[in-house]
Amino acid sequence: MLAENTDIDLAYFQRDQYISSSLVRQGYFPCSPLLHKSVISTRTLELYHHLFVHCPRLSIQPFVRALCDLHGIRFRNHLCVQFSEAYDAFRAVKTSILSSIKTVLGRDSPDWRSLNACPACQYPTAGESELEFEMLAAMDGNDSLKRVERREASDDASTPGRVKERYDPRVGGRDYFLDPKEVDEWDIKNWRNQEGWKEPAPQLSKTGAEKGCEDHWENMKKSHTEADRGIFDETGIFVATCRHMFVLWALDMIKSSEQRKYALAFLHHFLSAIKEERANLGLRSPGKKAFGYDIGCQLQTTLDTSPLQPLAEEENARMVTGSLHGHAHNRLCQLKFLLSYINGCGLEDLEVLERLFSLSNALAMAIRHASKFHRQQMISSWFYHHDNFEAYTNLSKFIYNNYRQALTILEAKDSVISRMRAIGVLDGKDIFGWLDEEKEYLESRREEPEEDLNRMDLYVKQVKLNKCRARLEAAHSAFIAYNPSDYPANVKRTNAVEQTMRHEQEKEEKLMSEVHFLERHLELKEPWMEDSEEWKKAEEMFKNHSYRKAVNRLEGLIVARIFELSKMHMAGTGYKMRQHLGKALKTRSKAIATSRSPQRRSPARSPLETPGPESVLSARTPYNLVPYSYL
Repeated sequence: MLAENTDIDLAYFQRDQYISSSLVRQGYFPCSPLLHKSVISTRTLELYHHLFVHCPRLSIQPFVRALCDLHGIRFRNHLCVQFSEAYDAFRAVKTSILSSIKTVLGRDSPDWRSLNACPACQYPTAGESELEFEMLAAMDGNDSLKRVERREASDDASTPGRVKERYDPRVGGRDYFLDPKEVDEWDIKNWRNQEGWKEPAPQLSKTGAEKGCEDHWENMKKSHTEADRGIFDETGIFVATCRHMFVLWALDMIKSSEQRKYALAFLHHFLSAIKEERANLGLRSPGKKAFGYDIGCQLQTTLDTSPLQPLAEEENARMVTGSLHGHAHNRLCQLKFLLSYINGCGLEDLEVLERLFSLSNALAMAIRHASKFHRQQMISSWFYHHDNFEAYTNLSKFIYNNYRQALTILEAKDSVISRMRAIGVLDGKDIFGWLDEEKEYLESRREEPEEDLNRMDLYVKQVKLNKCRARLEAAHSAFIAYNPSDYPANVKRTNAVEQTMRHEQEKEEKLMSEVHFLERHLELKEPWMEDSEEWKKAEEMFKNHSYRKAVNRLEGLIVARIFELSKMHMAGTGYKMRQHLGKALKTRSKAIATSRSPQRRSPARSPLETPGPESVLSARTPYNLVPYSYL
């Protein structure tokens, strides 16, 4: 198989321009383009290729060592280099043949594979009824498939050495990987300064995503990959698949964490390709598409404020959160983005990439020290094998099992309807109404009341203005009374006194400007005085508002907590899921304890005579304490 120590008579055909062509015709690939001292049989290369895609942990070195043992020769490092060169030529020939076949079949467009990857998702059947969502897809990042950047040894251990990567114009994954330049165009800093862009609201976007959800994901933080930047070039891979685990596109995460530019770049490329294909074929209007992501809520907010928003709206694309990761979000976010509460998604969980990564992580050992070209070549080879031999084979089983599950659910339809009617539910739509009511309730407990905000704002500004004037008067008196006996020796203290008075004057001017603006807005005939009736009303209103705000927030957190805990005790929730939910809920439970602090410090506590901690504890009994211990 390895013709290192075996003499073989090979013919040279005059019709071939190069000797290498004659060798390939006879079933051998040379290890160098010109000097053909060593060749490797095509059957050996084909054997290694199939072994690798089935067991990605098998790199070239252990395979060559096994060949050396079979031939009874001593292993030498240069044999791995020779085998690698022959294997690259073998893969190039296979890629060229596959490209020629695609051209003949009319499948040579750059986006043909991604637009026709899944027969179930992307091939509509004649007479098939339209689904609520015509396609469900998922996307996620994985930092296991990172690659070490080749550098020279550094004299200073604290700084990395000079990069010594060899230039290689070859592309290893043209059908699966997006161009990094296209990805960088969707970096937020590149389009945020464009005309017409607006900063989203600090608390809620129009879709209801709450700020801070991304804090629960370590891979979203820059500090997660801060230490890797001097070691790794590609710090991971971002993959998008359909619900049946067919790979749509892959993107290299280059010296960065899992940023939103990767998701935006995929959505732009994929949705643009769908729009172009629909226009070329004259197809009907697009159906709804849902893309699952760990923090789909925050990505939806970014999507709504990015230049991609018109395209996403035209293609009816929206973001959702997978069933596993959704319970790390707060309850209000779950009601709007969790897949379980979105009509038309069925029992799908869109955690398909967790299963895909559990398989592809076997590539990590082989690609960690590979070149940029070989890394993409190995990943794309594995993806191609997975799509055409694993996912395609399992597709019929997937559909069959789902069909049987649907029949089982339909058999229990009458029983479910009778039980629903027994508790007063006459229509299944009432359940979605409950979700809407729960959503409205949590939003009302979360948002600040709008009552008389301008009057309360004016009261707060005037209180600050009065305090500022008092400080200014004190600073002015200190400045007049200050008379240093030795000016050069006390120049620093003199400058400090002057600076204090100047700062207070600037604060007074700013507050006066804000007070005058609010007075004009409220159309007041004369300014409020501390002993005036309007002042006392605004003061009482502000105290009541502060108290209600603290109570509403605390109530909203407790109610949301109860709904979240209901999933913990739901039948069918496995041990690992309970552990996952418990960890997420433990993190969010700190918000309840934190929310009590503003209530205790509220200025409304005194006039409303709210009970202190001692009186509350004295009123507790074992009977009313136990039911709330789980909060």
